[in-house]
Amino acid sequence: MYGREGYHALFLKPIAELLGCRYVALEYLELYRAFLRGGGVFYVEEPWLWSRPTKAPPPPLRLAQPARWLERRMYPLLGNIHLFFTDGRFNAASEAPCGRVGLLAKWGEPLVTDLFLPLFLELGDVAKALRAAKALFKCGLPQSRDELVKGVKEGRYVAGYIWLAWAVNLGVELRPYPALGRPLSGIWGLADLEREVPAYAYPPPYPEVAGAWRRFIETAAPIRGPRWMDFVEESHEVLREYLLGHVGEDVTAKWLSSVEKVLNQEI
Repeated sequence: MYGREGYHALFLKPIAELLGCRYVALEYLELYRAFLRGGGVFYVEEPWLWSRPTKAPPPPLRLAQPARWLERRMYPLLGNIHLFFTDGRFNAASEAPCGRVGLLAKWGEPLVTDLFLPLFLELGDVAKALRAAKALFKCGLPQSRDELVKGVKEGRYVAGYIWLAWAVNLGVELRPYPALGRPLSGIWGLADLEREVPAYAYPPPYPEVAGAWRRFIETAAPIRGPRWMDFVEESHEVLREYLLGHVGEDVTAKWLSSVEKVLNQEI
């Protein structure tokens, strides 16, 4: 069974044992590329399911309406969604002071999903989003999950975006994406699975057991469309080079100009 490292592995390893599988922990894009090759049980994020056919047992509980397209494609385990957080003074990350914004700038896929996409949706323009990203990067952005969580907890980051699974007891207000009026959906689950497993993680992907997070789970928007992962693969390296000053804005903006075409326009 192929899955993620870090906190994901804490609940995935017992599931692998239950299935009689050896657990292989991989980084996000390494795992995605292994998933494309196939040949095992895979822990997958929802936009990956556009990339190849998969199968899974029906979910044990009801999924929210926006997530029902996942049924029999993955067996949902984690209701991870991306939310805006604020200390109450700011209504968008782009409004907060430089150096006080919590946007994950980790090399790889997070540069596209956690940094560029929220700024693009806030500002509505690729070039403006890139300028904002570079200015914020120069002032200092967290480059790991632990750095982001610690910075929010200590009050350094007063506005930004965070995954719900990381946001417990941080003492900030969680809101939907300002530009969408809804959170961004990032449900994880098992694909190419033959039988059910009696488990789900926190936060759960099922509204009836989501407790205080039910309103977010029910309304999360699967905005990343069929070509999203191609866009991530094509864009994350040029975005990194842009932030480091090795590539200009015009070249980077041209490279990322297809972002609107890879978002789900029906959301």
